[in-house]
Amino acid sequence: MKIKATRKYITSLWQNVYRAGYCDLQYIMHGVEPTYYNAGMYGWNWDAYTDHRTDTVITTGYRNMVGDPIPDALIEKYTERAKEIIKREFSERDSREKLDALRRDFWRELIGG
Repeated sequence: MKIKATRKYITSLWQNVYRAGYCDLQYIMHGVEPTYYNAGMYGWNWDAYTDHRTDTVITTGYRNMVGDPIPDALIEKYTERAKEIIKREFSERDSREKLDALRRDFWRELIGG
């Protein structure tokens, strides 16, 4: 279940804060439930995905996102890899494990570690 959060809450809680546009991470985050969401007078604004190992959060949505932009080249690189995993006929367990490993690499590369 997602927790409603504000921009201020996200920036005060997480050391590394990044943002991406709506659907930019749909393949990379395939099968992962966002931890937080934000909504305002116009409805839903963004979701936030978290990684405790790297103390990082990514907000992705339509408006009012917070954080440094994720480089397009990094998104494209990992999106292509995620598409290949999803497209291949692995068992559900194997697909999940491969996507989890891909996401760990993505988070590490995102913060430069």
